[in-house]
Amino acid sequence: MDRRNVLKLLGLASVSFSLPAKAFEEIQFEPRYVLREEWGALSPKEDKLRILYTDLENFDVSMIDEFGVEGCFDRNVLSWFAIHHSGLNLKKTSVNLIQKNHMREKSDIAYNWVIDRKGRIYEGRLWFVMAAAMCPSEESLKQVEDFGELVNPEMSPNYGVLNVCLFGDFTKQRPTPEQRSSLYWLSRMVAREFPNVFRERIIGHRDGYLIGEERGVEVTDSCETRCPGEIEDVIAMAQAHFGLERQVYKEPGNKRKYEIYTDFRERSISVYG
Repeated sequence: MDRRNVLKLLGLASVSFSLPAKAFEEIQFEPRYVLREEWGALSPKEDKLRILYTDLENFDVSMIDEFGVEGCFDRNVLSWFAIHHSGLNLKKTSVNLIQKNHMREKSDIAYNWVIDRKGRIYEGRLWFVMAAAMCPSEESLKQVEDFGELVNPEMSPNYGVLNVCLFGDFTKQRPTPEQRSSLYWLSRMVAREFPNVFRERIIGHRDGYLIGEERGVEVTDSCETRCPGEIEDVIAMAQAHFGLERQVYKEPGNKRKYEIYTDFRERSISVYG
């Protein structure tokens, strides 16, 4: 049975094929997801620049008990997914050290997730708090200088951006297979959970100027960075995994199996086998 007939059996005869099988790097395992309390995260500090994605007036954390996270915060604000590397000495790197370094100037760890060399994913800054991993804009810096806070947070390239950091310096080395697999898994999760993030909005840190261009703001010179190193192929693969769901179909009366990838965002199909 050819691939078209497989699709007909599944009621998907009209969809297209989009992924080259030979170039596709599969997710190898379900990563371990380590919550903040598990890795001993410090409590965030009070900070006027700590922006919450909520429209509720006079928001108080007690409202979460009454309305729940989804009732208090708007995940539709999130529209970008940025990839970083730690750039630190691997022998000394830990998510705790990264948080402590960031909290010298910020309220909390700057990233939403951190992936270690074994592929473990550490929960960082919660998604409903504006992150602090991208470089600021000249306009957002002036707001802070003039008013002591961000009057219009959307002028900041950090607004609406999810961030993941992988341990390592990828100007000198490569992400491990485990890190890559976990990143691709995370990309699929972001596609499911954040409807306004799109494939083309998965970028490396140094491409943060794209956010500034979209918003009509000038990103500061501090964003002249090499982060996340030379991993354009890994970023492209994270984009390829975005929105995919995998199924294995076995043809009746035949030992042959087909791997079927459904892109639930774009209604497209790829079949390998």
